[in-house]
Amino acid sequence: MKKTICLFSLILIAKFGFSQAKVYQAPNGKLLSDDTYQKAKVSSLERMGSTYEIDEVLTLLKTTKDSIIYAFKWDFLTSEMRLERKIEKGLIGRKLELEYLKFLVTDDRGKIDRRKPTLVNFWFTSCPPCIEELPALEELRAKFAEKINFLAVTFDTKDKVQQFLKDHKFDFTHIVDEHNFIKSLGFSGYPKTFLLNKDGVLVSIEGALPSKSNDTIYTQRMKYMTEELNKLL
Repeated sequence: MKKTICLFSLILIAKFGFSQAKVYQAPNGKLLSDDTYQKAKVSSLERMGSTYEIDEVLTLLKTTKDSIIYAFKWDFLTSEMRLERKIEKGLIGRKLELEYLKFLVTDDRGKIDRRKPTLVNFWFTSCPPCIEELPALEELRAKFAEKINFLAVTFDTKDKVQQFLKDHKFDFTHIVDEHNFIKSLGFSGYPKTFLLNKDGVLVSIEGALPSKSNDTIYTQRMKYMTEELNKLL
């Protein structure tokens, strides 16, 4: 009887005694142990201040015999930002009918190819982060112009947008003067980028893209956006 109990105990130890370690892969590819990762979270929150909370997204990358590897994404949000995030999550899965909106150039209405996915950028002419992300948006457009529709939507008037485009490169198909449509979506923060699948259904929402002034962050974010757009194809 004792031998049976001992054997059973050994089986339990073999099965549960050597559990898989959690490992986290940072955007730069660096791997962090669970202990290092948890300490980094606490430290980052302390630096941000008491008004912020962390919104953590983990994506399973790989499971091995001795480890589980996750990619992670952190967003630091105030209560207002968290409400905005809740609104955004409620929009996922919604189909957007864009063909019926007000186009800057009337003939551009026919340029939307229903067989393609669509990137929709929400912006306005006096929004500094909107202007700052233009080079990144243009880089994505140049890379995917033949495969994805690129639209820009604003509540600004046709005249304002035309004047803005004289001084800034923003070669998207432009939709203007759309107060009611934007209001119906419920968000308040700018800029916003919506990614729609080939059926016109919203599958993800992205915030502002970085400027090229920080090369490391810019490269990482553009790599992420390229991967997200490739998923739509």
